[in-house]
Amino acid sequence: MINFKSFLKESTILSQEYLLEEDLLEEQWHLLNEETAGKKTEADDKGKLYELLTSGYMHPGTTEGFHADPNKPGFSLPAHHRSESENPDHAGTPQQVHDKLRKKVGEAAYQEINKHAHQMSGELKSHLKKKGLIDKDGLEVGESFWTSNPDKINKNGKQVPGDHMATTNIFDPNAKGDFMLRFHKRGPDGKIINDESGKPKHFGHYALSAKYGYQKKANLANMGLDTMENHANLPSGSLDTYQIEHKRRMDELNYNGSADQRNIQTKIDEMPLEDTVNKKGETVPGIKSEHARLSALHAQKPLAGKDKIMHEHLGKFLESGKSYPGGLKALKLYAEGRAAAARKSADDTTKKITKDIAVGLHGNEPNTPEGNKARDSRLRDTLHKIVSPPTSIEHAIIHSHVQQNGEAEHHIVPMQGMGESHTSRFDNLHVSHLGANNISIKGTLNEPGHPKHGKVMSVATLSAKTGSGAHKGRIVNAKLENQKIEKH
Repeated sequence: MINFKSFLKESTILSQEYLLEEDLLEEQWHLLNEETAGKKTEADDKGKLYELLTSGYMHPGTTEGFHADPNKPGFSLPAHHRSESENPDHAGTPQQVHDKLRKKVGEAAYQEINKHAHQMSGELKSHLKKKGLIDKDGLEVGESFWTSNPDKINKNGKQVPGDHMATTNIFDPNAKGDFMLRFHKRGPDGKIINDESGKPKHFGHYALSAKYGYQKKANLANMGLDTMENHANLPSGSLDTYQIEHKRRMDELNYNGSADQRNIQTKIDEMPLEDTVNKKGETVPGIKSEHARLSALHAQKPLAGKDKIMHEHLGKFLESGKSYPGGLKALKLYAEGRAAAARKSADDTTKKITKDIAVGLHGNEPNTPEGNKARDSRLRDTLHKIVSPPTSIEHAIIHSHVQQNGEAEHHIVPMQGMGESHTSRFDNLHVSHLGANNISIKGTLNEPGHPKHGKVMSVATLSAKTGSGAHKGRIVNAKLENQKIEKH
């Protein structure tokens, strides 16, 4: 029998990630101001709309100016090669994904993202002009492609071509472009230069990795555990053993089905039976009312996706309460304890994985001048591989940083050489890990004249995170700290 009291106690003391002071302030601001781009709008949804709209504004078929309704003539969404995604809301043609997400996020959030995408497209066009990629020698943007499904090398070492290969005919597993521009050229007669087949000749490509959101520092990489094992010189499969153990514990708690199903089961475990009101005065739907709402929708039209899974498991929960010893309230008490145990296990698993990565990154060099120099060199090389790996096609990162007032600061940073440029400002790179989910790589700033010259500062942060819920796998993302970025 599960010990309810210990579970309920555990639920109040789940450990939190260690954040640098600046990151903590950013995170607090983010939580307070999420509504500036639409209440309860998921970051992934906003990011995907930003990709589509920015690449649409760069499309040669889009007329200049802001388009309040991109579904009207004069606006062209990017071309695409395939329509795959683990997230059903992000699967489909650009038009289908655009329309689904526009409806999902609401018009207020949509128009804010639309405005920022238009602003970024103007900055990007100026950037391309400065580089001589457009408006010089007849060069112009000829096509815009949505390329969010990258080329990959699977665990067996086999090449899996993606959107970048389909666009450029070059397999490029390091490519990170969410969309890609193709350049055409006009001859002295003003006509597009064609190739031997009679189609517009290609004069190069430019890939853009799109970042959108409230945090000042853009996430520059999402790495699976196998990738981190390689970066940290850990045995292959060693990190996954922690996830396997976590799943075993979840099986023992009677969570079942896919990760999405298990997450929904946990979400139901944490829901109140009846509607409640939170500190903001908002109604928090209870199990009973949410089941009734979804049942009414299902009667009109069969539910699909996560709504269907939620409806099914809500029904199972209510039905189980009829035969559970002590009734529905007793089942709810058990469910709260079960969910707390799931959250704690997920948190502990992430911390174990992070610890091993930190130890691996630190390496076994002795703490001598020679050993520290070797560690610095190895960490420097690792960061370069993570944030700016070599690519066949030139890449840039575009980042719209949303401000408290709903406006955005726009940055365009060339990816090639970004890691080298950043780390060159620091000496004595080393690993700092305080036992939580963030690993900080620090160094001594070497910029005479800078007010912090000679001080130890954060150079980069690697953060182990899970997907939504307690049952998804773990990834590690990377951010550069104290990076010099020019505003556009």
